[in-house]
Order: sequence, then C-alpha cells, then structure tokens
Amino acid sequence: MSNNSPLPIIAVGALGLSSVSCVISSLTGFLVSGDSNVESNTSTSNTNTDTSNTSTDTSNTSTDTSNTSTDTSNTSAETDYAIPHQIELGGDGWCVETDAVHQDVPGCGRLCSTAINVGSKRDGTWGPWADNTTVSSTCVGAKLDEIWEVQDDGTRKLADGYIVSTPAPTPIEPYTIKAKTRFRPRKMTYGYVNISDGSKSKYSTNSLMSDTTVDACISKCNELDKCTSFQWVPGDKYCNMVSDKPFSEGSLLSTMIESNDRYEIHIKP
Repeated sequence: MSNNSPLPIIAVGALGLSSVSCVISSLTGFLVSGDSNVESNTSTSNTNTDTSNTSTDTSNTSTDTSNTSTDTSNTSAETDYAIPHQIELGGDGWCVETDAVHQDVPGCGRLCSTAINVGSKRDGTWGPWADNTTVSSTCVGAKLDEIWEVQDDGTRKLADGYIVSTPAPTPIEPYTIKAKTRFRPRKMTYGYVNISDGSKSKYSTNSLMSDTTVDACISKCNELDKCTSFQWVPGDKYCNMVSDKPFSEGSLLSTMIESNDRYEIHIKP
C-alpha cells in the first residue's frame, strides 16, 4: 500500500456503534495523553530556576582599610635633648643670666655656662671659655662641649635641641609671727575680714576658719585684699582673718593687743 493511500474506511455497520465509540475514545485518550506529556515536559523545562546568575559576588564588597590607617609620622613632636643635671637659674645671685645653662653635677658641684663664659661655683671660676677649659675637661659628666658648640670666633653656640635654664621662682616672704599675743576682743569691732566675700566684718564668727592648718590660713589671707593678718590658735587649730584696724602705718597698735599664751598673730608681709 502506498503512503498516500487513504485511511481504511471502517464499516460502522459491521463493528457496531459501541465498538466505534471505544475506538474513538482510545484515540482521543492517546491524543490527550500525548499533549499532556508534551505540555508537562515543556512547563517543567521552563520552571527550572537557573540560580547560576543569582549567586552573590562578594568579592567587591570587602572593605579596603589600607587607606584608612593614620600616618602619625608627621605629627610626632620633636623632643628637646636633656641637659645632664640641669637646674633652675641660681636663687642666690650666682648663675642668674637668662641665657645660661645651670647644672649641679655630682662630683663637680654647680656649673654655669653661656655662649661666652663658663665657670664653677665650687672652684670660684667664671670667665671666657678659653680661660676656663678645665671646667669642661675635668667635669665630663656635664657634657659642656656637646651642649655648647665651638664657633669660628671662639665663642660657643647652644646646640640644637637644648634649652637654657629657667629662672628660679621668686621666694615668698614669710609672715611675721608675734607669739603669745592676741587681739583684744572688745577692741576688734569691724576689725575682722569676712572669709566669704572679703569685706570688713563686725563679728569674729564671719572671719573664722576652724579645724584647719596655719598654711591654709596663710593662703586664705593672701586671697583677701583686706586681710592684713590672722590670729592663730595652735592648740585648737582655728584662725580669724583680721583687717587693718589694729595697725597704724603697718605696725601693730599696742592698745589693740594683749599677752595670751594660747594665741599667735601672723602678719602678712
């Protein structure tokens, strides 16, 4: 039979209606089943999720902190070199030049040096470097030749990194103490100083500092402009700030004081 031959004609009458229905149902089921398989295969292939492109590439999210480091090389402060055994300028009148280096070197004593002169307090020397070479040669611990660089004209220059000595603090003149003496209470109306506001006070209670020390009383009197002295009771550790009433031209009036073993009067310099 050729490929172009028409399909055979089924004799409906011979097979009967029931047989024809079965054949048609079989063919229909095959076709439907075939289409379902095709659609199922097609839908399945389309619902497969390709996750190859959803993976997160974190290689570019890493933080590069190499540029956040702080370079402190330019912020470090240059430290001055320490001069061995350096001290303040002399408070006794020796080595008081503002451009001097003052040292107290063990075994050598006090040495003083400037760009022009050098000397030893112990040996009683002071003058040009050329005349006092033994100061640096015999006291090597002072490192004078390192601190002061020799110049072409024979003078010296303070080497870089070193600094001259600072002035000695001005000594504080002490209070004058009049022992076993107190102010006459009945004479001291408005003779006290209020420790709260510094005003003159009629009452001693306003001037009272209790459970204290003599140094604290000195500090308080120094703070108060109107305070000229204070009365101190060592055994009871209290003091009273006093105004200028008991004084005349800086001296205590004899009529304002009396002897008493428990008291001291401390007069501001």
